[in-house]
Amino acid sequence: MRSTFREVALRTGQILLALTLSACGDSEPLASSSSSRPAVQGDVAATVAPERFVEVPKSPVTEATRTTDDCNLDAVDGHGNFAGGLSRERTVVLAGWMVDARSTAVPGKIELVLEGPKTFVADGTTGSRRPDIARAKGLKVFETSGYATTVDLKAVAPGRYRVVVLGFTGTETLACDTRKTISVVE
Repeated sequence: MRSTFREVALRTGQILLALTLSACGDSEPLASSSSSRPAVQGDVAATVAPERFVEVPKSPVTEATRTTDDCNLDAVDGHGNFAGGLSRERTVVLAGWMVDARSTAVPGKIELVLEGPKTFVADGTTGSRRPDIARAKGLKVFETSGYATTVDLKAVAPGRYRVVVLGFTGTETLACDTRKTISVVE
């Protein structure tokens, strides 16, 4: 089942990339958020096209090879307190970090999973500088464990969602419950 989802996601990504590139001449770059995000240094997410959440019939979290607590969702649009509702008409930056402490690696690819009334997945990557995580964990390799993924919420149904980060390291898929929730409203 996982390979089928990945194939569909890859095809969807290719189509979205083609559509995005075809409209390049008609669009302006996304504006960077005016609020500072001290916890996520070197963030370049605001300068790239947003990832789209895709509804999936079954949560990919159930297919992870192991779980970890080595992640966090630090901010939504630079704000650590994101208890208010996020409009479906918005594009937001979800920022945090993820490491694989067991193998002392940083997953290069991640997926942000929203689990609630329905399940939605968006692609992301690590690479944002997080010297605070490297210091806290005592490993310099974790300096690039940050993620700051710009996501479009249009496809997300209104509701309250638990945010889970999936990290891909070689042959393993790590599931990390951020223990954070976001609310999406009309």
